[in-house]
Amino acid sequence: MPSEVQRYLELGESELLMEIARLSDPRAPLSNPEHRKATGFAVVTAQLARIRAVVCPRRDLIDSPEFELATVITGVLVDHLTLGLASAIAAYTAKRGVLWLCRHQEVPATADTS
Repeated sequence: MPSEVQRYLELGESELLMEIARLSDPRAPLSNPEHRKATGFAVVTAQLARIRAVVCPRRDLIDSPEFELATVITGVLVDHLTLGLASAIAAYTAKRGVLWLCRHQEVPATADTS
C-alpha cells in the first residue's frame, strides 16, 4: 500500500483526477481531459462522506504529512474499492488537506483544478 500511495502523491491534482477516472472505469473514453477530470472528481465526491466520518474527528491528522493522511484514507476506502482506486482517491484528498476535507461539508459540483 505505501508505495502505491507514494506514487500517486507524486502526481498533480489534475493528473490524479484523470487517473481516478481511468481506474473507476477502464473502458471509458480517454479523449477529453476535462471530462475525465470531472468524472474523477465525481468519484472522489462520492467517497467524501465515508472519508470525513473517519478523518474529521481526528485532530491529530490536521498537521500530519500527506503520506500519513493518504495512508489513513486508503485504509478507510480499501474495503469498498480496489487498492489502486482507494490509493488514488486518498492521495487526491490528502493533497487537498484535512482542512479542505472537513471544512467543506457541501462539495462543489466541479473540480478546482487550478
